[in-house]
Amino acid sequence: MLKKDRSIWRMRLETLAAIACFSYLVINTYLLKQKDFVVGGIIYLVLAAYYIWLFSVREMYWQRLFQLRLDAAVHREQYLAHEQPTPSVTALSLPIKITLRPGKRLWILLAVLCGLPLLILTILAIFFSISGQLANVLSSFRWIGIILLVLVLYFLSDASNEFCPTISVNEQGMAVHYLLRRTFLPWSDARLFAYYDTYTNPLAKQRFRVYELSGEHAFIHWSWRMFFSYWWEVRVNGQGIASDKRAEFVEHFSQVVMGYTHLSLCELVVPTQKKHAWSMIC
Repeated sequence: MLKKDRSIWRMRLETLAAIACFSYLVINTYLLKQKDFVVGGIIYLVLAAYYIWLFSVREMYWQRLFQLRLDAAVHREQYLAHEQPTPSVTALSLPIKITLRPGKRLWILLAVLCGLPLLILTILAIFFSISGQLANVLSSFRWIGIILLVLVLYFLSDASNEFCPTISVNEQGMAVHYLLRRTFLPWSDARLFAYYDTYTNPLAKQRFRVYELSGEHAFIHWSWRMFFSYWWEVRVNGQGIASDKRAEFVEHFSQVVMGYTHLSLCELVVPTQKKHAWSMIC
């Protein structure tokens, strides 16, 4: 029996929160305040229905993926990936620590996205202050600031928490440091080394490749997609990696995992999901 993926519950809560927000807007704006429901209310209901449908699709996908994981741990030879890295415990010099942080470009982008609205709000506040209407807009400014802060924190935590954690590897096993928890999996306890294509977030259709190493008592997953993004800064043992060396590092990483666990790399494809010709570094 493999340990379940805890991130599924986070995505479930996020989807339900989105549905609750739409329901609140419908009730508060169109029912309690008795505004015209025909146009705006129907739009909100359609969006809420879409998210409910999307939620059910995600549920079926995760359930099928979990069954695939269980079956692949027992019948590994039926799920072997087309490209198998050569197992090697010497492909990388251990121990290694991989960290992911927002790069300078991303900080500049976030500063612009947050600073520009704040600048506009400041100008408007000065204008309303001069006209004597500042008290009427302060509450709106406060809520806008809170929303911007929540969006920034969610963006950073979502990227670093679930699929891009800090990864530490040594001769004993692999440890990952997520935002609020730490997980360690000894090499001897690993039962499945696989990759699959999953959703970027619970309300999106776009997929990206996720790798997992799991056993009965621990589950670790990560993605290399931000490893190849110039928006993020990746360091190994405190040193940056040149862009032309990153693909080689990813391959060596898989070689080390396979060398210590004696597991083959499996590919999990949900039956309803079309199989794409992804490269190993996606």
